[in-house]
Amino acid sequence: MFLLLGSIGVADVFVLTNGGQVQGRWLNSEDDSKGAYQIETPSGGRIRLQRKQVQKVIRQREAELDFERIAPTYADTADQLWELAQWCRAHRLVPQRDRILRRILVLDGDHAPARYALGYQQLNGQWVTTQKWREQEGYVLYRGRWRLAQDVELLEAERKQNALEKDWALRLRRWREQLDTDKAGAAEQQIRAIDDPVAVKPISDAFRHEPYRAVRLMYVDALGRIASDAAVTFLIFVSLNDLDVEVRVASVETVVSLNPPGAVEKYIDSLRDKNNVRINLAARALAQLGDRSAVGPLIDALVTTHEIVYRQPGRSAEAITTSFSQGSGGSSVGSGSSPFPRSGTEFSTGEKQQVVRRTVPNGDVLTALVRLTNGVNFSFDQRAWRYWHAAEKQQPDTQLRNARRD
Repeated sequence: MFLLLGSIGVADVFVLTNGGQVQGRWLNSEDDSKGAYQIETPSGGRIRLQRKQVQKVIRQREAELDFERIAPTYADTADQLWELAQWCRAHRLVPQRDRILRRILVLDGDHAPARYALGYQQLNGQWVTTQKWREQEGYVLYRGRWRLAQDVELLEAERKQNALEKDWALRLRRWREQLDTDKAGAAEQQIRAIDDPVAVKPISDAFRHEPYRAVRLMYVDALGRIASDAAVTFLIFVSLNDLDVEVRVASVETVVSLNPPGAVEKYIDSLRDKNNVRINLAARALAQLGDRSAVGPLIDALVTTHEIVYRQPGRSAEAITTSFSQGSGGSSVGSGSSPFPRSGTEFSTGEKQQVVRRTVPNGDVLTALVRLTNGVNFSFDQRAWRYWHAAEKQQPDTQLRNARRD
């Protein structure tokens, strides 16, 4: 087959107002000032069409014209049509190739190359399309990719969630802008009345970027009204990390008023924090929650040991950071950072470091223990507390054994 395939130019189809068509190369396509179409036909001749004679022009690749010319030269057999299909593939003529492949299957239903080219696979000795095979395996075509049906459900739920969260973010932004106008009263009521769990993330994001205490307290109030797991988790985070004492107190009071499942466990986890500031804040919250299951962890956190890292720039040593906590100091949770000293250290080249371990008695932990144990007080003597706690845990068993003996 000898064809000039190296260069693919552009030909056009001129759809006429009378319903006919003319094929050829549009010679003056870049000159709109002409009142007529100058066309070179495939045979090399030239014709002229007035613009009022042409309804529209459809651009075509020259390969499509070549296909129309050479297709009749191929015999209507599976082997010959396969060659033509391969030629179409080389010239990116997808619709023409698909028609030829389907004709091959009419002539030879077991023509494997044509089957594979059309997306068929063999399953249990039978030819099935990729779509049918995937569907039998439990897959669904979702946004151009085959995915398990349960994955599609999750993705759709996530997509809808994201859309709803964006809507809440827009509403919060609008109400926040109105707080600085004569519509402040109505905007505040809108914020405090939010009770949709989908709004938790937008509120949390707004909280992190809000510098004013009054507005952040509105967000705390809204999260308390929502009272979902995500809302409570963020309130606990604020109560342990925010620089503003009033915001921390409001967050703790909201959590205590809700007394949701899992709150005690989250504060107990914070008793193991590297930062003893958080340890004491968690102890205050546990004291207010009043759950005696926190007594054992509080005893463990009564006295904690932390590492203080000293940096020595040049000849003078200066304590600049500790390993008490994570996050950078000096900013509130509203900026996305922790207000507490930084964990670990960062040193420039040539600086020396010294790590000192320091034992710290945690006063708020002791206060919480005294409150939860109805006045028992062994000060910071952890051994005495542990002996007492072990004896306390044995008392119900002893009473039960005595009752059985009686």
